[in-house]
Amino acid sequence: MDFRNAERYCIDNYGGHLASIHNIYGNMLITDTTRKVGAQYGNHIFLGANRFNSKWSWNDNSSFNFNNWHTGEPVNREERDVERDCLGIDIAFGFWFALNCYGNHPFVCQTRSLSSITTDTPPSTTVQTHKCSQNGQLSPNGQSCWYVQNKTADFVNAEMTCTRNFNGHLASIHSIFDNIKLTDVAREVAAYYGNMFIAGANRLSGDGIWSWTDGSPFNFNDWAQDEPGNEPTLNSLVIDIAFGAWFAANAYDEHVFVCETPSVVVKPPKCLPNGELSSDGKSCWYIQNVTMDFVNAEIECKNLYGGHLASIHSESDNIKLSDLTRQIANHYGGIFYIGGIYLRDNWGKNQ
Repeated sequence: MDFRNAERYCIDNYGGHLASIHNIYGNMLITDTTRKVGAQYGNHIFLGANRFNSKWSWNDNSSFNFNNWHTGEPVNREERDVERDCLGIDIAFGFWFALNCYGNHPFVCQTRSLSSITTDTPPSTTVQTHKCSQNGQLSPNGQSCWYVQNKTADFVNAEMTCTRNFNGHLASIHSIFDNIKLTDVAREVAAYYGNMFIAGANRLSGDGIWSWTDGSPFNFNDWAQDEPGNEPTLNSLVIDIAFGAWFAANAYDEHVFVCETPSVVVKPPKCLPNGELSSDGKSCWYIQNVTMDFVNAEIECKNLYGGHLASIHSESDNIKLSDLTRQIANHYGGIFYIGGIYLRDNWGKNQ
């Protein structure tokens, strides 16, 4: 698939994003894991980074704190001959290349919990999740809910409906992935009324500056060619349901519209079955009744729980983890692995 459809696939089928990488271990793991599949389709697979806004960033909004660019990569925008704004990884050696976003390549999806490939540090099971009320669709970052209205209205009345019925606003868009998903969400309903739907951007203030009705930053756009123009009567935003392109429209034109509200925060159960909370309640520990070397133990933690070998940050953590593991560890010599060292309850003499 091309980059945008690959990201859409990850969102729709896994509730995740194209994969992000944050260390050399993750780079090696994802290269080794994908080599066999990727080789059937070429030398590169898509990962979840792009520079649509001139700076490289991950689709999942995690920190862009690691790279493995090949020599000469990424090509500067001024030097490129095609739109090479999307990240691909060479499956032979794990080097990174800036690829044409419209090219078709295999890809890797990543979720925030258990997944076939996890390259970033996953959250503990105490991380808050988000949900929407009935008929609402979560935005890609999970912070907002979108509600497509099965009726038409002009811009002002659409905004009033969102305020009155949902205590919200017309939808705002802050990334290409918002744009992709919102267009998908609105497409089926909007198709009955035409090929456009209303979102919350406008320049009705008279200063010519586009802004969102919810007051959030106007930090992304996907204007069609020659849009929005300077025609003073075209002062509200409509979005094409075919490709998600933006057009300036007359605020009196009636279209289907999408309302947005904050999502509802839900706290899931603190740990999965057989898990034990750490002393500070921020992590879950799962004692494994098997023996492995360090590398395979770390891989097992990733595969089973989307996590890592345990880390210890306080004396109370050290005491509790030692107590939890003592009965099982005694059967195997009294030593157990944690994330980075091994210990026998605590550092031994001269350790």
